[in-house]
Amino acid sequence: MASYDFNTTTGSAQKIEQLQRIKYNDIAQDRLFQNLVFYPLAQRFNVPSNSGNTFMVHRFGNIVGTTAALNEDTVTGGLTSLTANTATITMLQYGQFIKITEFAELTNRQSVIEDSVKVLSDAASDTVDLLCRTTLAANATSWIGANGNASTASIATTDTFSPNVLRRMAVKFASNKVRPFRDGMKFALVLHPFQRYDLLADTTVLGFASQAQLGQQSKVWNGEVGNLWQFRLLESQNIVTTTVTAGVTAYQAFALGENAFGCVSLEDSPIQIIVNKPGSGGSSDPYGQLATVAYKLRGFGVIALNMGETNARVFAATMAVSYNG
Repeated sequence: MASYDFNTTTGSAQKIEQLQRIKYNDIAQDRLFQNLVFYPLAQRFNVPSNSGNTFMVHRFGNIVGTTAALNEDTVTGGLTSLTANTATITMLQYGQFIKITEFAELTNRQSVIEDSVKVLSDAASDTVDLLCRTTLAANATSWIGANGNASTASIATTDTFSPNVLRRMAVKFASNKVRPFRDGMKFALVLHPFQRYDLLADTTVLGFASQAQLGQQSKVWNGEVGNLWQFRLLESQNIVTTTVTAGVTAYQAFALGENAFGCVSLEDSPIQIIVNKPGSGGSSDPYGQLATVAYKLRGFGVIALNMGETNARVFAATMAVSYNG
């Protein structure tokens, strides 16, 4: 952070404002990352400046191993082809702002502007995770009901989230060569708090209560509430809910392996806080009473990365089950 000499009068107001902007941006960036659940699971891409609003990513396809031995006099033995699948991230801007009256700022014991920065930072976290969730939902392989072969309309109150769902999903992931996350070598499951309630309610020998305390990770991810059957369990409020029938609601969760989706790096393109003080609105604020506080994500986008691979090394699935609380 730059240092300033405030013993001089020239430009001191501008220097104070610059320090405030740095402070607000630091608060926003820290708070943004504290609340993100989906984003840390993504593969992040640094997008070069002045390179347009689209960014192409590629993934090389898997090469199947061989059981054929090399012949000593054959130089072409084992020759295979390298293929690549591509996808494009489109970067867009996102933001929200709050109006604050000069009177509210003067009469409130706390800084309304600083509190607004915190509230908007939380909203930015929601924006990022909602964009990630929407992309996953649009590209996921569906797993509906306890056995994975139901329809959303047929979900009943008995279709609660259970360890059996995770056991089945772990086998499905393994058979499809889904790659686990390197940090702990487990898959990730992002679920609704009500679904976690049903897992906690399971007191069987192979249930959550008896298994979740085993093999805890050295580094806890945002929203992590335990692990079970090769899955690290994360909780998020940004889960889609659908009313099926009276008394039955379907909750969409996401199970995924490493690099199931990608997005623009927020470390490389951080959140920006913009504060306009009272009087800066000109004719739209003739009495100089209105201030605004805004956050802006200057360029963000999300893309699914399974890219149609036959034996996808990344895989996402949605599971809709009811809540029996």
